[in-house]
Amino acid sequence: MPKEVPAETVRRSLPALPRSLMILWAGLVLATAGFLVFGRLRIGAGNLIGRRMPAHEIWSRFVGFLTDHGASEPVVLLVTAAAVVALVMAALSFWLALGLRDAPPESVADPTAEM
Repeated sequence: MPKEVPAETVRRSLPALPRSLMILWAGLVLATAGFLVFGRLRIGAGNLIGRRMPAHEIWSRFVGFLTDHGASEPVVLLVTAAAVVALVMAALSFWLALGLRDAPPESVADPTAEM
């Protein structure tokens, strides 16, 4: 039977964050989601210049625009999936950025020692 590996030796795929950074991350992710659901943007192009519209209405008009210009259902689904993947990747990237730590001083190699 294989030996059990101690929990300390198992490497995590995502770095653990201190509680304060987890709260910051969760707050920003929730704020982004809230903005996408309830937020309003001022339109800066087209015949709606200066009008404030909800973000979800802007997205539905964009999808309608794609459909009106001949985009097939799979293309619209791919665009929507790409937008969702971009949001998830942004949240993951922010988590990884908050998890960055400075390297310990002893692990820094001296470039002059190799010569």
